[in-house]
Amino acid sequence: MEEFRKEEERVARARLAGLRHALPRLDWARAQFLVSDSNEIWRVDDVVLRVCWRGDRNRLLLDAAVARELPAAVRGPEVLDAGTTGDIAWQITRYVPGTAPGDDFFDRDSVRLQAMTEELATLLRALHAWQPPPSAAALLDARERPRPNEIGVNLLTLPVARTMTLFEPARRLPYVDPELLRAVERRVGELAPVDPFASAERRPVVHGDAHFWNTIVDAHGIAALLDYEWCRFSPIDAELAIWLHVLRQQRTRRPDREPPPILTWLRDAYPEMFASPNLEGRLWLYALVFHLHGVLVWPPDAPEHELVASHHIHALRALVERPPALS
Repeated sequence: MEEFRKEEERVARARLAGLRHALPRLDWARAQFLVSDSNEIWRVDDVVLRVCWRGDRNRLLLDAAVARELPAAVRGPEVLDAGTTGDIAWQITRYVPGTAPGDDFFDRDSVRLQAMTEELATLLRALHAWQPPPSAAALLDARERPRPNEIGVNLLTLPVARTMTLFEPARRLPYVDPELLRAVERRVGELAPVDPFASAERRPVVHGDAHFWNTIVDAHGIAALLDYEWCRFSPIDAELAIWLHVLRQQRTRRPDREPPPILTWLRDAYPEMFASPNLEGRLWLYALVFHLHGVLVWPPDAPEHELVASHHIHALRALVERPPALS
């Protein structure tokens, strides 16, 4: 993993060199590379630079437009600048003092973890109550329009009609069992009647990727909720999709230890997110679509039995047969 990170940073620094003329005020010699899943992130003194070089480059521009308008209660970052240079989008925010949670975050005391889960629920409630101004709403509306290529646009490629566009590119991937894809397609079709995205009604803005690893934590709790690049108009229970993924990852990494009851704590703090009478079916649909999209973003590079336990292919194999564990 250490060698992989070194190579990742080397490639990122080469990409960073192409931005120097666009961002001449930054002290490039002091840039510190930070770990991220979706983008390349650099801390330069009291600012943070995010670089988007794959997928929908407009993600960071939408992120900036939303974050600039958020109420203080959401604790979003202070956006200083954003733009594009060639085929790269970038964003600069004020550095938030604190720490980004590491892989050992769930090893914390359960009382502290529950308090932080309740705090996250409070931030999400404030976000869901927010009414975006017309400029941000127009960008969010654009995200809901169908695209010729839906990969990398939303973490949940819904409504189901948009999900169905993912199967053809998935069939072209190596090491993907066509029988598995057919089974996933049938299951998604069976769950289509509970798809809440099929309605045209206006919904609140959801974060879409709100877990602890997208926060900054200090001695008082959550100092900031970051990364609005996946936000969209959505049913609020769609916020739970990322937690189904996070908890599954924890189980595969630590099979000897049950993760803390995050979903129970979230339900107790924000019961409206769990209020749908079709909740199990909706979360089953969300999980299937999330992992199908994940297979396209992280294509398998070996036969299924050789892939790491956290790969999306394994999740799809399990989800075809049964809904995700909600305990």
